[in-house]
Amino acid sequence: MPRDYSERRHMRTSSAAEEVLCEWTDDLAFGGIGALPVALAAIARAAGGATLTLRVRIGGSPGSADGAIGAEVSTASSSQAQVLGAGSVTNPAAQTLIKLTGFISNPAQSADITGAVVRVG
Repeated sequence: MPRDYSERRHMRTSSAAEEVLCEWTDDLAFGGIGALPVALAAIARAAGGATLTLRVRIGGSPGSADGAIGAEVSTASSSQAQVLGAGSVTNPAAQTLIKLTGFISNPAQSADITGAVVRVG
């Protein structure tokens, strides 16, 4: 059964190092599923010709940009644009973290994310 995680607050990054923008915790013990599909939809923009990269990570430590990458998407749009990404991750079959992380190619610029939805399963 797919599960959705959403964040409606405004998020901003000007970091060239990947950072956690938001995170959730959930029990992903889906019976008998070896690989979990992961999808990401967001509204985002990157200023000044920079590229924003968003990732969904599963697992790792709270507050750290670690864990397996389940989906990734990049945009260089300077206007608000819908970005979509998908992938899969090995099912941890346990209580774990689901994280939205991001970074920008040029830390002299910034990127804005005005909404994001992550679907796992």
